[in-house]
Amino acid sequence: MDQAIDIFNYMTLQTFLLSGISMMLFWYLKSPSNHLPCLPPGPFRWPILGCLPGLALALYQSRLAPVVLFAKQSRIYGKIFGLFLGSKLIVVLNDHEAIREAFLNPLLCDRPVFIKQQTNNAGVVFGNGNIWRIQRRFTLATFRNFGMGKSKFQDKIAEETQHVIEEFKTCMHETFDPAHILNSAISNVICSVIFGKRFQYSDQDFLKLVGLIDRLASVPIVNLLIFRGKHPMKHVADEIRAFVGKIVSEHKNNFDSTDLKDYIDVYLKELQDGCVTMVANDELNEQSLLQTVVQLFIAGTETTVNTLRWALLYMMNFPEVQVKVQQEIDSVVGANRLPLYTSDNLPYTEATLMEVQRIATIVPLGVPHCATEDTTLGGFHIPQGTTVLSNLWAVHHDPDLWLHPDQFYPERFLDDNGQVSQPGFYIPFSTGRRMCLGENLARMELFTIFTHLLQRFSFSKPDNTPPLSLKGSMGATNSPKSYQIHVVERG
Repeated sequence: MDQAIDIFNYMTLQTFLLSGISMMLFWYLKSPSNHLPCLPPGPFRWPILGCLPGLALALYQSRLAPVVLFAKQSRIYGKIFGLFLGSKLIVVLNDHEAIREAFLNPLLCDRPVFIKQQTNNAGVVFGNGNIWRIQRRFTLATFRNFGMGKSKFQDKIAEETQHVIEEFKTCMHETFDPAHILNSAISNVICSVIFGKRFQYSDQDFLKLVGLIDRLASVPIVNLLIFRGKHPMKHVADEIRAFVGKIVSEHKNNFDSTDLKDYIDVYLKELQDGCVTMVANDELNEQSLLQTVVQLFIAGTETTVNTLRWALLYMMNFPEVQVKVQQEIDSVVGANRLPLYTSDNLPYTEATLMEVQRIATIVPLGVPHCATEDTTLGGFHIPQGTTVLSNLWAVHHDPDLWLHPDQFYPERFLDDNGQVSQPGFYIPFSTGRRMCLGENLARMELFTIFTHLLQRFSFSKPDNTPPLSLKGSMGATNSPKSYQIHVVERG
């Protein structure tokens, strides 16, 4: 009897397994993606699971960040390759020419569905279609009216930098992590444009906001792709929106159409005037205002702060570069005035910042794009709904483009005459229709704060501290690991 039961159980299990395998094979063969012409090549795709098992195993075995693994896989599958995360196709671009072709294609300008779900398809960074185009045009025009990229705005950045210098001076007799000071400074620059005010570095609400943004940026893009619609930091994003929503409400309560102090005021004026240049839906505009402010704040702080943190870290690791930057500042600017982004020619200093942005690549996978319709890219078929990732890290570390790409060498950005030379494959702010709209502001912030600090201080690794690591923590942004710094005021 027992033997008969065992045989029955064995046959039942065998039947179950065969049925399961048959169903998976049937699904695989019937899947529409198997009948599309010329999809980008890529790793082996399992039924139902897609490339997830292989990707997880490769990441575990190699201990590499996804962008580094993708760069290695591009040597096998090509500069344009595809990954199926379940049934969803993700196309990874590891070549600057492919990235430019993709992001100039109007059919590849959308944001993926999982981003739309988090932002209600609103905002200047994550919005789509006509709403996004109007928001971007409006934001750029408003920034220009506030002097973005011009000398008068540099004065605002320089004023904030003085607070940084004072904070650094108070810390000269101890070792400290500069992250909080730099975070507060860059956040305040954005606050002055968007909110019309700055915060004290000790303000508890302000400190909480800065911390929330840092946590949100730590989430890897790949995690968001795998757990679509289930943002692991949704509660953090909600808290940021609540903070910004409170400030927007204060602006609405105290609004004076004859005295527009900041971005929110200008936006409210547009709503009051009947949305001549905006879209004609009040509820959507209210939502777009909130989402745009949140997105501008996040995008305008995290990337610039991390670039400055990397810059100081590299100055400590390469003191000879630090000395060259200081010598150039001393020679061109001197000690009696502050460096000016709009007029001072400091090519080695600019090349140093460019090399920091290249080697660190602050946004390693860019911001995801999505195909709104079936299209082609590099001769491959890209189906509607496909998510497209730009592996900027791979471009900036491609040995076919850069000599010794893993070495820190600012001179690579200087021509034979010692002037800055920027190759077309240097794209720290991405490229195309949706490239970073805050590029001019970021360049001015980086130059002003970096030169002012190097003019006043020298930076070194504190004694009796662990070796400094140049390996970053790659989330949505690539941030340096926490480090301590020793500051000496220059004579």
